[in-house]
Amino acid sequence: MERCSSQGMATAGKDLRRSLRKRYQLKSVSGNGYINPDIDTVNTEAASAHYKGVVIDINSSIYNKQKHSFLSIGISDIKLTLPQLAAEVKVKIFDEAGNKLDEFIIANAIAGVNTIEVAQKYPAQRLFIAIDASALPLATGSIAKDVISGCYDCICKVCGDNCQASIYGAHSLIDTPAAISKEDNFYGLQICFSVCCDYNTLICCNKQEFIDVWMFLLGCELMLERLYSPRLNRYTTIESDAANELKDYYTAEYEKALEETILGISVAQEDCCIVCDPKIRYRENLP
Repeated sequence: MERCSSQGMATAGKDLRRSLRKRYQLKSVSGNGYINPDIDTVNTEAASAHYKGVVIDINSSIYNKQKHSFLSIGISDIKLTLPQLAAEVKVKIFDEAGNKLDEFIIANAIAGVNTIEVAQKYPAQRLFIAIDASALPLATGSIAKDVISGCYDCICKVCGDNCQASIYGAHSLIDTPAAISKEDNFYGLQICFSVCCDYNTLICCNKQEFIDVWMFLLGCELMLERLYSPRLNRYTTIESDAANELKDYYTAEYEKALEETILGISVAQEDCCIVCDPKIRYRENLP
């Protein structure tokens, strides 16, 4: 049933966005950026018991935290330039609380550019992309800072408002990855990222309101499994006709419950992912 449940969650996410679009304009991607410092492999950073890397922060403005309800950070790829060969390099991704979200191991890393294909979206307001520098000298490099915006010129186009990301170099002790210290050194990292909109957080933060929605969706998924799976049949569950009728019933009740739940939820009038436009109206006319 894990496969069925995963499929149901994907269905719920798509249906949620479709229902929200009847009331709001929705965004998918709020901004893109490429961290591309000038890299120096001659003047290197000595090995030490630290995590060293880059922070991508979409919650740096204390006045606009309410606008970030649906934002997450997507990482396309990570390029790490090393000054010398290394038998193993560990690159980890932490959230703002220091929880490890992902880990990548580069075996037999070369002197030069090593690429990690990530292609993941992380539900966090701040990511620390960190190299375990315990036994590894690292390249250095910085990006000229834009003093006015507090951002860096490599992503100046996506730093225009408080919905976008700020980036900076950082390091922390191995035992406390949440306690970062900011700096201008990017340690040979180049990162292609995006600021994404993820509306599944609306379900996670309102689980009680979505109970009926989820139960009817599970009923629909179960009937689909009955109709098309060779493992379920008339002897173990119910007849096909009854399964068809129940599927239609559960589907109708699921759609009704979803619409009623969405109508009862209000979001902030100013959000980075949702635009409230009173000029847009949706009407259903009977033939």
